[in-house]
Amino acid sequence: LDIGATSLAMAGGDPSKLGLHGKDIRPYISGQTSEAPHKVLYWRTDDYKQRTAVMREGDYKLLVERRKAQLYDLKSDLGETTDLSASQPERVTEMLARWNDWDKGNKPPLWKSSTNYQYASFDWLMGSQHYKPESSETTDPKASKPSQAEP
Repeated sequence: LDIGATSLAMAGGDPSKLGLHGKDIRPYISGQTSEAPHKVLYWRTDDYKQRTAVMREGDYKLLVERRKAQLYDLKSDLGETTDLSASQPERVTEMLARWNDWDKGNKPPLWKSSTNYQYASFDWLMGSQHYKPESSETTDPKASKPSQAEP
């Protein structure tokens, strides 16, 4: 998101007037400021089988894959070799709760489970090689969005 906002700002536009979620990060990447453009970063990846939740706050990174939480202190362990989730369960719980709050506002994944999940019945795909009518899609009830308590 920051790439779009930064590109718009470089072209003379004002990202804040367009309601973009990203920020102009030129001062940070050029060294004009050492203050990070975001205090917390959230993201997720979804594929047709599982969701991965990630949150970066300060020096800590929370990663939830296959319903298993991992916590890393990136200041002292940039290579993510030491999982701190067992020794800091409160931090994991707090970070996961904030990630879940953030995720409530996100749209569900676009692609549904199938053996060939690059095809879908969205109207905007009609006429493209990726359009496949709803009646011929296969769905997998096990691939539905997991509960908010466990990404």
